[in-house]
Amino acid sequence: MSKLIKSFVLIITFSFCMIASASTHTQPKPFDGVYKPTSLPGPVVNIPAQGETEAKTATSADVNKYLTSELLPKLAIRLTSFITIAAFLGLLYSGFIYLTSLEQTDNYEKAKNIAVYSIVGLIIAFTAYGIVQIVFSFPLID
Repeated sequence: MSKLIKSFVLIITFSFCMIASASTHTQPKPFDGVYKPTSLPGPVVNIPAQGETEAKTATSADVNKYLTSELLPKLAIRLTSFITIAAFLGLLYSGFIYLTSLEQTDNYEKAKNIAVYSIVGLIIAFTAYGIVQIVFSFPLID
């Protein structure tokens, strides 16, 4: 009974704190706190070099260098991390199904298949990441 009373008091206190904090704040401006970048991604263009008065535009070599040295490796890292998270969630789900199957052989097989596919997907993702890193480590011939 005392746990119930403590929980009730905690909920009431939290509710009053939320109401008090909501009444003291003014309405936030739209997009307040959103990150505003100062520059766009990509090769730097239209900035005069030191000692020059006019800016140069990006050449195709600058764009290719940006793609191969910055954009594609970052994309490979992000895709690999996404696939890693998805495989981890798949393994958690298969473990949950396996533990809750209670002698149902269909669920055992389902959990086994999900775990195998998650591990195979993880191996393929890491292999693809390794291939991308190896390919981009070679110097490009112009």
